Amino acid sequence: MKPLFPEREFPALAHRMAEEFEGTGIPEPPLPLTFLDLALSGPEQVFANAIHFQDHCFDVAGEADYAEIVASIMALAGEEWPSATVSATKIVRQGPGGPSARMEIAIEGPGSCTPFDLIAAKDFDWSVVTCLNERLPSGATGRFAAFFDGNAIIVYLTPVQLRELGRLFGHDFISEIEPLQERLPPQGHVEAANSGPSEPLPVWAMAIGLPIGLFAGSQLIAMILRGAPYAISGSTPVSLASAPLEFTFLVAMYIGGVGLFLGCPSYLIARRWRARGRSRRGAASRRAKLR
Repeated sequence: MKPLFPEREFPALAHRMAEEFEGTGIPEPPLPLTFLDLALSGPEQVFANAIHFQDHCFDVAGEADYAEIVASIMALAGEEWPSATVSATKIVRQGPGGPSARMEIAIEGPGSCTPFDLIAAKDFDWSVVTCLNERLPSGATGRFAAFFDGNAIIVYLTPVQLRELGRLFGHDFISEIEPLQERLPPQGHVEAANSGPSEPLPVWAMAIGLPIGLFAGSQLIAMILRGAPYAISGSTPVSLASAPLEFTFLVAMYIGGVGLFLGCPSYLIARRWRARGRSRRGAASRRAKLR
């Protein structure tokens, strides 16, 4: 491990962490790994190549939070991974169980690599460890690995060092971590899924509404073409200046029918085509990034 300050300060740090943990005991005399154990698992970063994270409550985390965590893990590699800019973007992807909320992680600049997704859920998706290992620069000798004790400890060491740390620590640090189970996105984001809108157009309603709208429109057009005095089929000819309430109501009903039964299908079709256009542009953008 690479301490951030002299090792002689570890005992005081360990006692301070033990008090914060409320009940964590330090044996007398302390075991050889007592101080290392507490230093690794405490909220304060003690080693340049290890960091501790709370594993929960990420369902309220934003893009900046995800980007910061990924960048802090990459920083454990030090000079083996040159500085890069990490960004996170909320997206919705089509997964095995339907649309799922994710964070797309992009790493640009020196040490850049292909983007990858993390499942956005209450717990953090620690498959980030595996994703980063798959994207390490060619000259890197270390590997990211994690130990979970209700939270997460991430380290960056060579494979030999990882095995030795696991032997001393009493627990194995793992580098191959499965992604979290996907979850459905918020209702308002379903249409942003990369597969396009998931809800089909209401064809049956359109099949009924279009004839009604066309009939109402044809009646209005016929009335206008006949000119004054105006009459709708089955009604008495009237002038608009002295039209009775019944005739005004009939005209308003036809106008409403045209707007409702012709306007709504047109709006739904236009919305569907716009969503498909956004989906195609998003897919093209991701393919360009991968190239």
